[in-house]
Amino acid sequence: ELALLAPHKLLSLSLLATHAGGLAGRAPFVGILHLLRALWIRDKHSQIQNALEMLYSQKTLSDPDKRQYFYDYHHQRVTNCIPPTLVGVLGQIFAVQRHYIGYVDLLKIRYSPFVTLVIVGTEDRLVRETNSYMLQRV
Repeated sequence: ELALLAPHKLLSLSLLATHAGGLAGRAPFVGILHLLRALWIRDKHSQIQNALEMLYSQKTLSDPDKRQYFYDYHHQRVTNCIPPTLVGVLGQIFAVQRHYIGYVDLLKIRYSPFVTLVIVGTEDRLVRETNSYMLQRV
């Protein structure tokens, strides 16, 4: 939003897209199932397995070295995290649903006088792959 309001004040912009936003930009159903599971799973190993399946492709996880690396990474995160409160979880859900940028505004950013870097994911189950490719085209 700031890039649209004052493009002359920016030298560069990085857009890190993890979700299309808005009501029409919901995560794929399988991603929603993983998110719901994450709320109820208490076993540390199951939490990590759920996160791996949600965030990484089968191709990535089929490599034993990568799988172990990501398992260890998420094990450390799960071990050291502070459990979120219900208010925190609901706040995050509402923030994701409210955050949205339309195609016309993306085009305005594309043709603004600053350099733009767009980083998107195509492996996880939280973002529709078509959204990533749409951003790539813009």
